[in-house]
Amino acid sequence: METRQKISVENHQLLETLKLIERRPRWTSKLSIGNTMDLDHGCLSALVLAYNGSVIFGAVFRPDFETRLRAHLQDPNQHDEDVAWYALRNAVYAVGCRTAGSMDGSRNFSEVQQESLRFFHNAFFVLSDLLFMPSGLMAVQALLAMTSFAELLGSPAVEYMLCASAARLAQSKGLHRHPSRLWKLPNLEILQRSWVFWAVYCYENYIALRSGRPSIFDDADISCEIPSSVPEGSTLDIDVFSAVIAHARICSEIIKNLCSVKALSQRPEALFQIMRNLEERLEEWRKLLPDHLTFEHHNDSAPSRYH
Repeated sequence: METRQKISVENHQLLETLKLIERRPRWTSKLSIGNTMDLDHGCLSALVLAYNGSVIFGAVFRPDFETRLRAHLQDPNQHDEDVAWYALRNAVYAVGCRTAGSMDGSRNFSEVQQESLRFFHNAFFVLSDLLFMPSGLMAVQALLAMTSFAELLGSPAVEYMLCASAARLAQSKGLHRHPSRLWKLPNLEILQRSWVFWAVYCYENYIALRSGRPSIFDDADISCEIPSSVPEGSTLDIDVFSAVIAHARICSEIIKNLCSVKALSQRPEALFQIMRNLEERLEEWRKLLPDHLTFEHHNDSAPSRYH
């Protein structure tokens, strides 16, 4: 009798758990991995173009992405088991769809958001595979692209957790360290690893700072070199990216020296001195910006796409 009662209680708990799962937010509902929605090649190309015009962190290398996309579109019915590629292209579609839709003055944001969410659903569905299954650099890129889209979701706010996941995955692959010569990595791969790592670093620190949460990265544990060149054929702007990295490193110091529990326990005089030092760092950063990136230059010209 006791055994039957125990089984009955366990079955009841299982049913209650299933009911809770069914009540989860609609945008997190699972979708089956399959082909992207029925869109023609021209439409998909437009979404990719819109994505490339809206993201500056350098997480996705346009030539490599477009080469693989063309191969995929030539045979869209092929069974694709590459989860990272599936997530990356759908995340790019999502960002591009929202960017292109927002440029259309005849459509409201809610309508554009719902359309782009369908792509984001696909990428989000394979999140656990990206984190826990064997993967390469593309998995980190996919998580960053998903973070870019999630920033404008509003509620629930998942960009912090998505970017933190990208950071942890990057660390697990050793992207924060300069590769050992024993790894015998090609120079191009080392360069791409550097671009992706610093893209994660910048994004993670910005999100952590504005959300009032701690950053995952410890600057003392980073030996990855800041890239001084771009992959051949890439559209990345090295001046912009170098300035973003320098600014993100100052933001990292702000988080640790002004926002941490240890920092807030200091005397006010010590905090004011830290603030003055950081303000000097920011002013020096501003003075070192190339002329075409200075605030004065953009105030006297048309609005820039860099934001």
